Amino acid sequence: MSYGQKTEFKIYPVDESRKDSTLYKFVEILKEVIMNKDTSKLYNMLDENIISSFGGGIYGKQGFIETWELEKPDSSLVWGLMKRIIDMGGVFEEGGVTESTQDSMSFRFPYTTSTKLFEPIYKKNPDYDFDPYFTMICIKENVPVYKRPNKKSSFVGKLSYDVLCINYNKKEHYKVDKTDGNREWFYVSTLDKSTKGWILYNVDEIYFLAEYSLIIEKIKGEYKITGFFPYD
Repeated sequence: MSYGQKTEFKIYPVDESRKDSTLYKFVEILKEVIMNKDTSKLYNMLDENIISSFGGGIYGKQGFIETWELEKPDSSLVWGLMKRIIDMGGVFEEGGVTESTQDSMSFRFPYTTSTKLFEPIYKKNPDYDFDPYFTMICIKENVPVYKRPNKKSSFVGKLSYDVLCINYNKKEHYKVDKTDGNREWFYVSTLDKSTKGWILYNVDEIYFLAEYSLIIEKIKGEYKITGFFPYD
């Protein structure tokens, strides 16, 4: 059984928010806002030009409100999604996402979408196309990989913090298990090809590179949420 690839092809959990006491306080307040589903306080934490979608061209507070249906806060999906990625931890990055902050530092949740953390892996694999829709990261230890898309199948490996690619060259690389709540299976391989097999998608174990990022930046001396968007 394989236990994953070398450390150079892994991304380990990290949270740098405590490096800046003002940022840390902002994040702690944001956690309370999320827990209480407090739309008024969340609104005040958003930058005026917050980005909700690059591909869809959704900018500004009103666009954010409409995207997440915050007129009905109790049923909005934004709270659970924000909590999930903030709990994962984040990192400081060079460059912001707005025109006025492109040369400034920003903070990005979750760490799994960090350019900084991926850069050493890019350098080791200059010819590999890290397609965000086909790249995933194990965010837990000992995530099982199966020989077939069935939990009764034998293991071919257990992975911990590995960067994986979906093998879209394989004719069958995706299946939905209708007997198990329509859960999704993906045929994946580690970057060094040491482990290949089926992995069951679980939000507590896997994060796609194309999933949401939450960006926090200093705007006129105050931290604001400047982006909450998927790769699009």
